[in-house]
Amino acid sequence: MSVPAGPIQTVGVIGAGQMGNGIAHVAALGGLDVLVFTGGIGQHAAGIRDEVCEGLAFLRAFEVQTLPSQEDLQIARITARLLPN
Repeated sequence: MSVPAGPIQTVGVIGAGQMGNGIAHVAALGGLDVLVFTGGIGQHAAGIRDEVCEGLAFLRAFEVQTLPSQEDLQIARITARLLPN
């Protein structure tokens, strides 16, 4: 796989915990567009999602989208594959 040449404009961060949140902040401060992906905690815990968004409030313009992740279903499918028949 080749990586296209040119400046990086968008960064994707997986996880909105302490480390992911910090990475997102630094990238945003550096002028990059940031996409933060998180699991069920971001989907199901509005208080935690609000805390993450409060940390990004200095950006003034950002959008929050909450998409259903079906995290429980995915965990069940992976577990079923790992169990012996």
